[in-house]
Amino acid sequence: MAGAINKTLHDTIYFNNYAVNIYVYIEKRSNSRVSLCKTGVIIRLPKGMNKHEKNFYISKYTDWANQKLQEIPDFFERKKELYKDYSKINELKLFGQTYSINFLVVENREKISIKNNEIHILAHIQRSKKEISETLARALAKFFNSYMVDKVDVINRQHFQVEVKKVRFRNNKRVWGSCSSRGNLSFSTRLLLCPEKIVDYLIVHELAHFIHRDHSSAYWKCVESVMPDYRESEAWLKKYGANTYF
Repeated sequence: MAGAINKTLHDTIYFNNYAVNIYVYIEKRSNSRVSLCKTGVIIRLPKGMNKHEKNFYISKYTDWANQKLQEIPDFFERKKELYKDYSKINELKLFGQTYSINFLVVENREKISIKNNEIHILAHIQRSKKEISETLARALAKFFNSYMVDKVDVINRQHFQVEVKKVRFRNNKRVWGSCSSRGNLSFSTRLLLCPEKIVDYLIVHELAHFIHRDHSSAYWKCVESVMPDYRESEAWLKKYGANTYF
């Protein structure tokens, strides 16, 4: 995992009455990348770049962020943290399968168990919606982790044959998945709420990064060779991704 060497607030751009900060991280890493999140634009550059290269990538990624905000004008509205009220929900669909929810508020303990397509939630009376949602996401991630490991293994053996050392879920709301230089794959717990086809796409998306560490045309050709209709999954994530949360 890349360690941050230096972080600076490079600039601020304005969009729909939002002040969007542009942060630049200089890190021990082999490539550059950019992401747009609720805190602003995050640009990560490798240590050792000269001034001309830094300015080039910062300008390029700032233009990318502006374009992305034009495409998704309600981006920051979507990024507001949302949590379900499980006292009012009767069922939850996980990996395309429906699980009924039994919710009970108690005073002296809390527990989440999953059995026979039922999720039993004993929630402490003082717990907030956020705390209950995050605890549930962790419990479900643990329950489904072996299933996800097997799913990654099948797709990897069929199409990539790369060395994957570890597969895990993380309660990450900013990205759907990531792969490390050490061969580890991490997926957001929100993936549990996605249709099977979207899960498959995100696995393919991350496995392809073992071969191409960027989002170049060669990378997308690699994805398309495995999943010719991947653009449908991209469109689904763009349309429904913001409303996929615990």
